[in-house]
Amino acid sequence: MAEPLKTFFNARLVERLASALHAAHPSFPRESFMREARTGLEGHELLGRARHLSDAMHRTLPRDYPSAVDVLVRSLGPELEQTEGSGMDVLYVAEHGLGTVDVRG
Repeated sequence: MAEPLKTFFNARLVERLASALHAAHPSFPRESFMREARTGLEGHELLGRARHLSDAMHRTLPRDYPSAVDVLVRSLGPELEQTEGSGMDVLYVAEHGLGTVDVRG
C-alpha cells in the first residue's frame, strides 16, 4: 500500500530544507530550525504538516519579509524546467507575505 501523502513532509524534508536555507544564508540557524520543524510534525495531517514547517521557517528566517523571501528564492537553486513537486515557498508567502507585496501590477 502506498504511503499517505502527508509523509512527504517528514524529517528528511526538514533536513533538505535546512540544508538549502543554510546554503543560501550561512547564518540561518539550521539546527534550531530542524529542532522546531521536527517537534510535533508527526502529529499533523498533510496541510497541518506544511503549516508547521512554514511556521518553523517563519521563526528562523530573517524577520524582515523581503529578506526572508530573498533567502527562500536563493535556496531554490537554479531555475527548473518543471516545477511540479514544489510548494513550501508558496505556502510561506501565502501565510506570511500577504499585505507586503503589491499584486496590482
